[in-house]
Amino acid sequence: MANTVVVDPNQQTRANSITANVTGADITGLIVKETYGAPFNPFTVTSVWVPTGPTSGAASVGDVHSDRIVASVSVSGNASASLAWHYSATFLSPLNSVELDGTAAGIYFDRAHSTASTPGSGPGADISFSPDLFNSSGLDDIVVTYSDAVRLKGSLTRNDLYAKLLIDFSALQPFGGLEPQDFMFTQPTDRNVAPEPMSLLLILVGLAFSVCAYTCLRSYNILK
Repeated sequence: MANTVVVDPNQQTRANSITANVTGADITGLIVKETYGAPFNPFTVTSVWVPTGPTSGAASVGDVHSDRIVASVSVSGNASASLAWHYSATFLSPLNSVELDGTAAGIYFDRAHSTASTPGSGPGADISFSPDLFNSSGLDDIVVTYSDAVRLKGSLTRNDLYAKLLIDFSALQPFGGLEPQDFMFTQPTDRNVAPEPMSLLLILVGLAFSVCAYTCLRSYNILK
C-alpha cells in the first residue's frame, strides 16, 4: 500500500534558477515543524536547518544545557538519494505530523508529475517511507500534502516543484498518530540557485522555538 498524496495549488512561490544538486548542507534555512501528542495534549516543536558537515545538515531540537538531541530531521549526502531523509526523536507521544517549509530557504520538493519538468529540476517522485514503519498496515492512511507550487522566473508553473511538504500521520490507528520510532524517507529535492533574501524573522522565530522547546517539553514530562 502507498500513502495518500494531496496537492494544494492555491499558493505559489517564485524561483530564479533551479538545480537538482542538493546535499544536506544545502538545505540551510529549511523550517521543520513537528506536532506530537495526538489525540490528547498535542504540542509542537519548530527548528531551523543548519549544516553539520560539508554535505550534511539537520534541523534539531535539543537541551540547551547539554548536547542531548530530543528530535531531529537530517540528511547526509545527496538529499534526493534513496532514504536520505532521517527522522529521530525521544518523545513518548505519537507523531501527529511533520511539516517541511522551504519557502524562505529556496528548498523545493520535486514530486511525480506527467508534464515537462521545471528547467533545472531533477527527476521527481512522491515521498516514500522506509519499509519498517510501525503501523505499516495503515500506510495508506498517511496523508502527504505538497503546497506552495514553485514558478520559475519567466515561465509558467509546471506543477512538479513545491516549497512545502506536510506529512500527516493523524489517521493512523490505534494511536491517532505514528507510534514513537525513528524512520527514513525518500523525497527528491531541488533548490533555488539564486534565492530571494531569506527572511531573518522566520529563521529567528524558528531558532527561538528550538532553544526553548526542550525546557518547555520537559516541564510537561513528555520526554523519554
